[in-house]
Amino acid sequence: MLNSIYMKNFIFVLLVLVFVQSKFCFSQSVVGTATMDANWVIHLNGSNVLTEYNTDVTAVGFTSEEQAKNFFLWFSDNLVEYKNFDFTSKKVTVVIHPEYLRNSWTVAQWNEYLRNKAIQRKTEFPTIPY
Repeated sequence: MLNSIYMKNFIFVLLVLVFVQSKFCFSQSVVGTATMDANWVIHLNGSNVLTEYNTDVTAVGFTSEEQAKNFFLWFSDNLVEYKNFDFTSKKVTVVIHPEYLRNSWTVAQWNEYLRNKAIQRKTEFPTIPY
């Protein structure tokens, strides 16, 4: 009888561990790709909205890592942030926050938002302000 209880508990714990492991494996986020042009317009690639995009910012022409980091702090807002800038590869991770929107946006709508944001910032500061 005691072995039966231990065996049931063992099987239960094993099933819980398998479930937790499978949730962890399947919850890994997919990272998309994007580019930022010389006019600071970010274009998200793909047809599905993701929350993170590895973005090539070579065209912007940052002269230093500090300049790029200051630029991305200035360029961030509540819907879009930038992290993990790598000066050598000229890449940054663009993180979008669809959870702050009332309605879901398509990739085309996100691209339009990012284009309008770049136009607004370029109007304020025609060159990188840092």
